[in-house]
Amino acid sequence: MSVFRGAALDTGALSGYQFPMDMASVLGRPERPADSPDSAAALAGRTVLVTGAAGSIGSALCEALSELRVGRLILLDRAETGLVELHRRLGSTVPVEVVLGDVSDAEFVRRSLTDHRPDVVYHGAALKHVVLLEDHPLAAAETNVLGAWNVLHGCEEAGVDDVVLLSTDKVVKPSSFMGATKNVAERIWRSPGSGSTTRRIIVRLVNVAGSGGSLIPRLERQAAQREPLTLSDADATRWFVSEREAVAILTAASWLGDSGDVLMPSLASPRRVGDVAGAIIRLTGACPDRITVTGLGPGEKLHESLWGAGEVSEATDLAGVSRIRSQGSEAEVDLTELRLALRRADRAALIASIRRLVPEYNPSERITRVSPADEEDDRGSTHRRHHHVAS
Repeated sequence: MSVFRGAALDTGALSGYQFPMDMASVLGRPERPADSPDSAAALAGRTVLVTGAAGSIGSALCEALSELRVGRLILLDRAETGLVELHRRLGSTVPVEVVLGDVSDAEFVRRSLTDHRPDVVYHGAALKHVVLLEDHPLAAAETNVLGAWNVLHGCEEAGVDDVVLLSTDKVVKPSSFMGATKNVAERIWRSPGSGSTTRRIIVRLVNVAGSGGSLIPRLERQAAQREPLTLSDADATRWFVSEREAVAILTAASWLGDSGDVLMPSLASPRRVGDVAGAIIRLTGACPDRITVTGLGPGEKLHESLWGAGEVSEATDLAGVSRIRSQGSEAEVDLTELRLALRRADRAALIASIRRLVPEYNPSERITRVSPADEEDDRGSTHRRHHHVAS
């Protein structure tokens, strides 16, 4: 289906074009990084550990932390190549240590935090691809739920001052399993503490322009390779922030807000993805013959929301950053059924446990349709992950 039609692709126009493109044109508004001298003061000289450090947002955060002159920077991820490349990019600006392992391994997390004794932890390790995770709920729950539990309670045991969870707007009225698992992670962070002095902060990000696997880099790549641009639905709307804006909010979380707060960018209107594609076409000076609409995938929404029922938004002391407060009381999160379902590699029981934990979760038909072959595939992958960790 063609959404835009125009002249043949101007290949010459792309030859001098530099990616990534102008953020204001793509965002549909001026870029507003929430940089603050208070962030530099709050983080200078402190030991900071970042899980998911090799990811696109994690690595951008690590680069910013090195510029803020933290005392020591610890990179934790299971992606060895990404860790090596990030370590090389950071150079010798600050002392850097690399920790290779998986946050779903509770003992590994506990030992890493006890050994390195960070003052601040940013927990960014997560599986995030919505459509893919509809077919791999066991892997999603292990990383996004158990990983979050392991990191939070490991931080409390190790006496970490501040622990920041990187979350997503897909937690609000989730239609995807990924969003539902991140919703549970937020509930873990907001549940009553056990007397620990560790300060828990959530940063609920929206689509980060430039993050790996997201819409804008894919459209940039398609334009550069002279291909038609592919969209799930041109009328779908998404909230976007630049990488700089996302990182500025994350670093501000080291001092802004109280334990249990949810911080997120202050945004006016979402952006129609068809308009984003149009901006990319104009910026490249090229016009593909068409934009191909593929249709929304399993778990994908036409429109996202920034906060849900029982939540209210209010301003903070930092321009460009809002605080989301819950009007209800938070209950302790009981993961007994979820852990049992994971131990048995029982997808149906796992999905049922997530639905009990997140009553507003509206699962797709894809994830509720479980075949014996699907269960066997997930059971095998789960066994392989556990065997790898144990070895």
